[in-house]
Amino acid sequence: ARQLNQTLSSLANHAAKTRRLQMTVTLPSMPAECPAACQGIQCAYDDLQAIGNQMSGGDTEAVMSAAGDLLGAVCLHRTALTCAGSATQCVPVVETSSLDLAPCICDACSNFPKIYEG
Repeated sequence: ARQLNQTLSSLANHAAKTRRLQMTVTLPSMPAECPAACQGIQCAYDDLQAIGNQMSGGDTEAVMSAAGDLLGAVCLHRTALTCAGSATQCVPVVETSSLDLAPCICDACSNFPKIYEG
């Protein structure tokens, strides 16, 4: 959690210095078989793509708000994302290492995403 916080803080600082952060967040295409293999993954994918679009705008406040939304979405869709991380039908939608912090963020530190609220 500390490493993620430092990374997002560094990103915000860089954005402030450069005035507009030029960033594009694109998810890999979802294989057609994935939604049938993992219930809820299409909703998770759609939510994460919407958050990625927020992060792509370049506005520092939008990026920080989207960071909190991203963490919240990981918690909300954790079951579907975990399934997609292990289902061969879903490769390369979710890397299992990206879910390593979920127990801390979602369970032990459930208010963690709120630190990015404005």
